[in-house]
Amino acid sequence: NTIRIFMILEDSPQSAEQAFNEYKAYLEKSHADFSVTTDSDASTIIARDPLYKGLALVRSGNFLIGAAKLTDPIHALPIIKKIRSRMPAM
Repeated sequence: NTIRIFMILEDSPQSAEQAFNEYKAYLEKSHADFSVTTDSDASTIIARDPLYKGLALVRSGNFLIGAAKLTDPIHALPIIKKIRSRMPAM
């Protein structure tokens, strides 16, 4: 089973938040099964995306970090957390 990890660098935290919210709107429009959680420094979507299947997406600062093509997307969160811990603060 192939897992696709991706990272998107936006110009600002606000543009990263906008991209995150646009993806959330796409999921709503697609009637996809998803959940959103937010804490003090990140927001997370766990979804069954129509195109990417199981997907985990985290917005943190200027970054969107995700993993797609997952059977159980919640299991990608430790990998994403590890990637976030090694990223520069933006």
